[in-house]
Amino acid sequence: MNVKFSFLMGTLIMFPLLNCMSATYPNYSAHSNLPNQQSTRPVIDNNTIRFKNSLADLKHELSNHEAEIRIFENKLHNQESSLDQIRQQIVDDLEGQREYTRAMSINLEGKIDTLDKAVNSLMNDLRQLKNHANDSVNVLAQYKQKLVDVEKILEVQDQHISSLEAALHSLIDVWQARETATQEIANKQAINSSKTYKVQPGDSLEKIAKANKTTVKILRECNQLTSDLIVVGQLLKLP
Repeated sequence: MNVKFSFLMGTLIMFPLLNCMSATYPNYSAHSNLPNQQSTRPVIDNNTIRFKNSLADLKHELSNHEAEIRIFENKLHNQESSLDQIRQQIVDDLEGQREYTRAMSINLEGKIDTLDKAVNSLMNDLRQLKNHANDSVNVLAQYKQKLVDVEKILEVQDQHISSLEAALHSLIDVWQARETATQEIANKQAINSSKTYKVQPGDSLEKIAKANKTTVKILRECNQLTSDLIVVGQLLKLP
């Protein structure tokens, strides 16, 4: 269609040139023969017919182009309307999204503020716990050192106690030996210096106590007896 339209436009442009040429030829051929002037007439008529046909085709093509342009304009108008609707829908969606984003942003800012406060409070608690932990570590270190010192003191005291126990055992042994010797000497002296009674068959501590005007308890204490049992031939000290 574009090629044909270009051809028609070229024909339309060339037609005035052909008319000019056909108009000048008679002037130059005025001195020529008449049959030559008549022979150019059919050529001009044919060109005129072709030009008219081309012009008619051009008008038809122009009419078709105008119809196509109107169709295109209608389509363009419809597309512009659709684009306007889409544009308005996009604007509305963007505005709604903007409002939603603004609300979410405000909500998120509130949550962030709350979270910041919670984090700050937690950090303060952690710092306090850290300080307490450091103090506790220092106190524990001091107690540990004190325990080490106490353990050393206890070790020294254990050594002293062991030494004292050994010395005490030695003193006890010496004291017991001395007491034993003293008791033996006292017994011998008591036997030698006090009255004694030899137990006879049928005697008892109660009988012997009554006979010597004393008590069973005194007899037991004088003779270091733990019970009332006596045997025949046993020597008893009398008070």
